[in-house]
Amino acid sequence: MLQGASFGSGEHSTTRLSLMAMEYALMNKKLLKGTGRTTKSLDIGTGTGVLAIASVLMGIEKAVGIDIDLCSVSEAKKNADINNLSDKITVDDRAVEKIESKFDLIMANLRYPTLMSICPRISKMTDDNGVLVFSGFKDSEFADIKKSYLNFGFSFVWGKCEKKWGSVVFVKKDDTQY
Repeated sequence: MLQGASFGSGEHSTTRLSLMAMEYALMNKKLLKGTGRTTKSLDIGTGTGVLAIASVLMGIEKAVGIDIDLCSVSEAKKNADINNLSDKITVDDRAVEKIESKFDLIMANLRYPTLMSICPRISKMTDDNGVLVFSGFKDSEFADIKKSYLNFGFSFVWGKCEKKWGSVVFVKKDDTQY
């Protein structure tokens, strides 16, 4: 992985927590297996692209990484190329409000105010039974994140805190119990 000026080398607690959450959702619980469609992920605020890359390595077929920082876009593209995944990962500088597609997996390692402000948009962008993996918020903000996303039709399925940082996994509600 090329480590440059962008955030996301994999050493910070929030990145580790995101990867643990993805492993839980995609590999342990296999929450997206058997959908019968091409699985797509969205990495909001992709930084170096580590979460988009990890999602493909864990079985997602197509990933999109977005970041409003052009340096991050460049680094994420280089990292997708270094990992021979540029045919499966698209990276660009669109804002989340400009994304029209729906996704099976949406990942974001962002601070609390951003995760809260994009909640209504995320709800519209998540496919039925789609999975959210979030980190980047303080453990003291955990309950607010959980409450907000529950109010927008998601079920809480996993959460963990490490070194005062939190991570969560939500699934867009249906009749299935997790």
